[in-house]
Parts: sequence; C-alpha cells; structure tokens
Amino acid sequence: MTDSTDADPASCRHCGEALEDASSRRVVSSIEDGHAVHRQFCDDECLEAWTE
Repeated sequence: MTDSTDADPASCRHCGEALEDASSRRVVSSIEDGHAVHRQFCDDECLEAWTE
C-alpha cells in the first residue's frame, strides 16, 4: 500500500482526511458482488467509529 501511484491520495472512510503512509493506517477488505473492496481509515479510532 505504500507504493500507491494514484493521482489523488486516498481518504479516510470515516473522517475524510487524506491518508498518508503511516503505521496507524488501517484497511478493511471484503468481497462485494464479486469484486474486492478496500476501505481505508486513518487509525484504529476511525475504524472503530465507522463499525459502530
């Protein structure tokens, strides 16, 4: 994930902040309609708030 070449940086699914390559970054992956979906979060706090 640190080698991303996207023109627009990813943003946190919960708070919308731009994500940087940091050890606190969290990713939740799932399969939806046969496609891989990756949801990214700033840290554990945003991930927990999103799942509540």
